[in-house]
Amino acid sequence: MGNKFVADGQDTDILAEIINFSADGIISLDQDQNIARYNDAAEKIFGYSAEEVIGKSLNILLPEPMHSIHKALVKSYDRTGEKSRRMGQRIDLYGMTKSGDKVPLDISIQKHPVGSSCRFTAICRDISYRLDQEKIIRENEEKFRMLFNTSHHVIVEMNGDGDVVEYNDTIIHMLKVKPQKDVGKKIWDCEFWASETDFSLIKEAVLNLKSGEDVSLIVNVRGENNQKIILDISLKK
Repeated sequence: MGNKFVADGQDTDILAEIINFSADGIISLDQDQNIARYNDAAEKIFGYSAEEVIGKSLNILLPEPMHSIHKALVKSYDRTGEKSRRMGQRIDLYGMTKSGDKVPLDISIQKHPVGSSCRFTAICRDISYRLDQEKIIRENEEKFRMLFNTSHHVIVEMNGDGDVVEYNDTIIHMLKVKPQKDVGKKIWDCEFWASETDFSLIKEAVLNLKSGEDVSLIVNVRGENNQKIILDISLKK
């Protein structure tokens, strides 16, 4: 049997304090999908005071295109036996602030059976900062990709064991290497080294790199038509 908890007046006050001190917006709806509870964090996210939204339809906090989507999601959720659900796993969810701005949200919904009907509580987190940071990371990755592949230097990315992870375009064109053939292979086992001395030098250098110090050396490789090319190599962690 499940445990039952009956809150007295003091416990109810404590619960109300916990809800109001939550860093996430908490919005409870009645059976008609009108707002019944609205905490301080929700006020910060949406810009409305509790007095402005209590008793109003949840649609006041949603962009117009989200009205029908929200209704369909809740209807679908209500038919399941789930007690809680993370929303927005397949679509982006947005709220609408008092000033008319859209705010991206991470939303979880809890279902509370009350008699023959259900009520819902939504826990909302403003993810604007996270999305901004993800955008910066993507942009930096794109810049790195551009520099990586347009550099006139030969660049080989390896893991800590010396396995080839990626070649830049310069080494592909200079040595006519085939990345699909070499990726995952030890760099010293690749076929472009000019002699056993050269791949022994690069093997020793890569293994010494594990000590934490950058390594520099000069080796010979074979390019197109078996042409010998001298490379001044710097290995960095």
